Amino acid sequence: MACIKKMSALALCAALGLSLSACGQPQTNEIEPPVEASQSAIPSAETSLSAPELSVESSNASSIASSIVKPDPVKPADDITIKATLYFVQNDKVVGVDDELNAKSLTPELVLKRLLEGPSEEQKAHSITTAIPEGTKLNGVEMQETVAVVDLSKEFESGGGTSSMRARIAQVVHTLGHLYGVEAVLFKIDGKEVSTFGSEGLTLQGPQTPDMWPLEL
Repeated sequence: MACIKKMSALALCAALGLSLSACGQPQTNEIEPPVEASQSAIPSAETSLSAPELSVESSNASSIASSIVKPDPVKPADDITIKATLYFVQNDKVVGVDDELNAKSLTPELVLKRLLEGPSEEQKAHSITTAIPEGTKLNGVEMQETVAVVDLSKEFESGGGTSSMRARIAQVVHTLGHLYGVEAVLFKIDGKEVSTFGSEGLTLQGPQTPDMWPLEL
């Protein structure tokens, strides 16, 4: 009986020894690392990400271009027209007539040259004439503050009676007197200041203003 107990004890110890030796052995099977995600799913740093290109169809481009309002071309300076009031004669009166000039601004010289040309064909059709003798030339215009010193050729005081003399002076004085910055006109004939005008002996001493020369002849 004692012998059987001894054998049982030895068998138990042997079983325990095998169990302990199994526990003490290191595990030979290593745990495999997790499978890395596919590179195709996550782009690498070298992969360039670019925004999709926007393309405008030719039809859209043409419609956009057609909707753009283009500015009108700038006219050259010679084509700029401005209005001036010239004084001619109609039915024994000195009358103001609107006239178009090709210029950037109105100057006494420009307006007087146009006045000396006489009425246009269209103006003549409305019985508009001039008392200024044909062939009268403008020698020059000089501004002295608000006074326009006008130098005309000798033809300006030739021919005609009192009414004609008064009309031609009124034409010049009113034409220039209604320009901005001009208040009076001082007359010269071929460089000499006029005191008496023409054969009628009209007095022209000093600067002449529009209110000194009525439009009724």
